[in-house]
Amino acid sequence: MRLVRIGSEYQHRSHSYDERVVFWDTRTMKRPMTDVKLPGGVWRIKHDPFNGSLIACPCMYGGSVVLDGATCSILATYDFHENINYGMDWCCETWKDCYLLGVCSFYDNLLSLATLKYECLRYGVLDMSTCGAVAQGLALTDRWRSEIPRLFKMIEQGGAQPSSSNWATAVEAAWLHGDEKSAWEFMDAAAMSGRHLIPKIVQVVLEHPLTFKPLLRFLLPDVQLRRIFSKWQALHQYHPLHVSEADGRVFLRAPLKSVREAQALRPDLWHVPVVDHSQTNVEGHLQDERAPWLCVKFEN
Repeated sequence: MRLVRIGSEYQHRSHSYDERVVFWDTRTMKRPMTDVKLPGGVWRIKHDPFNGSLIACPCMYGGSVVLDGATCSILATYDFHENINYGMDWCCETWKDCYLLGVCSFYDNLLSLATLKYECLRYGVLDMSTCGAVAQGLALTDRWRSEIPRLFKMIEQGGAQPSSSNWATAVEAAWLHGDEKSAWEFMDAAAMSGRHLIPKIVQVVLEHPLTFKPLLRFLLPDVQLRRIFSKWQALHQYHPLHVSEADGRVFLRAPLKSVREAQALRPDLWHVPVVDHSQTNVEGHLQDERAPWLCVKFEN
């Protein structure tokens, strides 16, 4: 990881092979101010020589990117080089209505010249927080079906990708308007983009009547999502307990009234369910409601 100081003595930016540029304030180093996910490992960052607000980032196998330091968002991408992008720097002169950047790749010994138009800076791109707010607003209108995909295209044209929260908003909008087909299409698109399906998406889907077969392909690879689905089953479905050897009767447990999980009544007072490990293949939150609980109180 490399750390680069910028204008203020307190502000720094770091980059590494984890495909992120991280913005720091040395007065609060416990956590970064923000970070930006880029399409590849960040080999180097170079601030523009004019006012220092733009950041050129060669991203190895992910092409090259220019960041807007003010909005912490991707302003432009450049993927002309098919080889590893190892170098990118600004020209101190401009040409017509463009900034000039030199980009080089490693094994093919190739140097190219990229241009960045001023109009990109004038109009900029929507940062991710703004996109999220716009998507949530569109979700409440009758134009959600056409405008949310259009918004996502604007994000992609800015060199970024819709976030997991953006996709969750799209899925929620589809269910809100009773369009199950679009909901599944949005979920498929989110999965294809490589975004993780955050729990909010699954919880939204489970609130609506549907067959669960399409949902399983999203749940099975993710432990956290499987657990959310398991809790939903415990609260809404009958659970088979055993089959009588004598007469073949099947004994079922009715849906639970509440999930058996640790609950904080106050910061110093918790109710913790006792898990019976003799019940094999039964998760703690699926066990009998009559099982005991522990009341734990913390004292100074």
